[in-house]
Amino acid sequence: MTLPPERIGDKGQRFALYATGWPKDGANEIAYGDDKWKLADMGYALLARPGVGEAWLLDRRTNEKIEIER
Repeated sequence: MTLPPERIGDKGQRFALYATGWPKDGANEIAYGDDKWKLADMGYALLARPGVGEAWLLDRRTNEKIEIER
């Protein structure tokens, strides 16, 4: 199924969740959202996966990187 362009993207969400090593090598955007704590919970779940090196949130308004530690 192909989504139309208006249904693709982040729609101005404040935070982006990134991880390295999953689903491929390098930094990967995993999810977007406005709730920092829910995305942090997703980051903790990602860190439990084999192969994930690190996970972090990016506050896209302030360009602040928020580390998620194991």
